[in-house]
Amino acid sequence: MEYNQLVIEIIVPLFKGYDLLVVEEYKNYFRFKSNVVEATISYNELDRTSLFEIGKAGEFLYPLNDKLIKQVFGSDAKVNQVTKEIFVDNIALFLKSNGSALLSGDESKLLELKLFSEKESEVYTFQILQEQNLAAANKAWENGNYKEFIKMIDQTNKDKLPSSYQLKYKIANQKI
Repeated sequence: MEYNQLVIEIIVPLFKGYDLLVVEEYKNYFRFKSNVVEATISYNELDRTSLFEIGKAGEFLYPLNDKLIKQVFGSDAKVNQVTKEIFVDNIALFLKSNGSALLSGDESKLLELKLFSEKESEVYTFQILQEQNLAAANKAWENGNYKEFIKMIDQTNKDKLPSSYQLKYKIANQKI
């Protein structure tokens, strides 16, 4: 079935019960809005991924994923790496049960959603920076630039580095 038809048949009736109305609709994309919350649901045909995000009306929208749904709402609904049909069905099931607080604009659940998403973003950003610093440290080590190696390692979380980096760090300090 076509994505828009799935959303119209499964999601739109659910959202009407919370005064969430369609304010934008394109192929594979819907934006809903009430006085309290705003949400989007979309499907990307190129990589066959779906996205549902929600937040306070007029503010940042936060995407739902399996980890968030499990940790914040205690639900086992799967929305990652599923077909568009399963995605729409599972979003609807989640929002009818554990996730209904989001549709009604429950401040505490919206705050939990925000805090979880921000924490995930911080962790992701930290991991990227850690990988970049280690790549730069490796290059400095290969070039015998021990001062630069030490500088790059100092910008990482040294406690979580493999012992090989800690040994190299010790050697680099002895060489300068």
